[in-house]
Amino acid sequence: MSNRFNLPRGMCDRGKDEWSFFLKLQQEWHAISNRYGFLPVAPSPVGFEETFTWENNASSQRIYQFNDLKHRSLALNADSTPSMLRMYTTDKKAHSRYSFFCDIFRYSRQPLRHFHFLGVTEVHQKSARFHQADVHACKRMLSISRELLVGKAKACTGVNNIRFWKAFINAAPDKKSESAEIFKNLARLSGKEALDYLAGQLTDEQSLWLLTLLSGNLLSSVDYQPVRCKISELFPDQVHLLDEVFILTDYFQTAAEFSVYADLFNFHAFEFHDGLMYEILDASRTVRFGDGGVYHQYASDFMQEKTSLYSSVIVPHRLKKVTADEQDISAADVMLCLDGELISHGEVDAFLKMLRDNNIRVYDVPFSKARFHYQERERLSIPWLIFIGRHDLERGTAKVFSRREDNLQTVDLANLLDFFRINTLSQ
Repeated sequence: MSNRFNLPRGMCDRGKDEWSFFLKLQQEWHAISNRYGFLPVAPSPVGFEETFTWENNASSQRIYQFNDLKHRSLALNADSTPSMLRMYTTDKKAHSRYSFFCDIFRYSRQPLRHFHFLGVTEVHQKSARFHQADVHACKRMLSISRELLVGKAKACTGVNNIRFWKAFINAAPDKKSESAEIFKNLARLSGKEALDYLAGQLTDEQSLWLLTLLSGNLLSSVDYQPVRCKISELFPDQVHLLDEVFILTDYFQTAAEFSVYADLFNFHAFEFHDGLMYEILDASRTVRFGDGGVYHQYASDFMQEKTSLYSSVIVPHRLKKVTADEQDISAADVMLCLDGELISHGEVDAFLKMLRDNNIRVYDVPFSKARFHYQERERLSIPWLIFIGRHDLERGTAKVFSRREDNLQTVDLANLLDFFRINTLSQ
């Protein structure tokens, strides 16, 4: 096939069903996040290459990079976090909350190279009370995700605190010099693999004892409290970081279809998080809907000043795979088939205007063959089909087909608006 009709690998056109789903989800996401004080913004899909690759080895290997006419190195948006920091700098506000729908392009990522984020980001100057702020901000972001997912998909969310593990590893005997390599390796591990790796790296007695305590089934504070006293004896300066995890899990204990639990050996995106983090999965724990958490150190280094950054995303195409919402996308409320001689007829134009002024979506076409129009109505998921010929207009009537009733009936044009309202309400 000619390249005129092809797209590069990773790109795709969004058809009516998929894009309508995304658009509906985007509108709902903004409506929910706005109740929490997040303002909708639209990040640019393009920026300077250094914006996306700064302190990010993964992005530097998989971005769509190109030169502009001035030979400056540009790239398509490879991550939302640098874009939000750039926007925060432009706003020059002390405290900013953004809600966004962002295009993401990653050249070497499989299976999708072009996808979307629904996201919320909160940026402000770092304060001395950031520990309490961390928990509160994560409650806020997780609440937004929970409200979006209710009725669409069951989700489970694992929470960890990366700041605890970084402090713990740095405090281990003779391991501070090796901590960067340990952090890098942990970012690819979770569960028993992560536990086994840590046990092989941290071989002193205290570290192994702590790993044994944390490897139990500590999903909520009920499980955590009996072992907390033992942990605080040896790690009094770090135990409050574990407390933050269970404060967060307890907050969502009563949330239906949205279980939040401690997942202390999940090190997803370890190299970027430096505090609370969470990963949102489907009920089978095989599809990742999104993630989020604390990125203070990354933001502070990026901004070259003490900055607090909280970010959370949902990936729409993953949600579409499991959502129960399979409702057809309708092109209009009414398909109006007119005799050719009535096209642009003054009385018909006034009738069309009256319908549209009353928020009835009209798909108007010249009449050809009845069978074709029935098929087209079905393809476009339009519930009503109206036929108006010259003799119908003279009599002041129309022939109306209802998808629900599956029959053709005659209705006075003067009563047509009320007819739609009554029958639509009864459906």
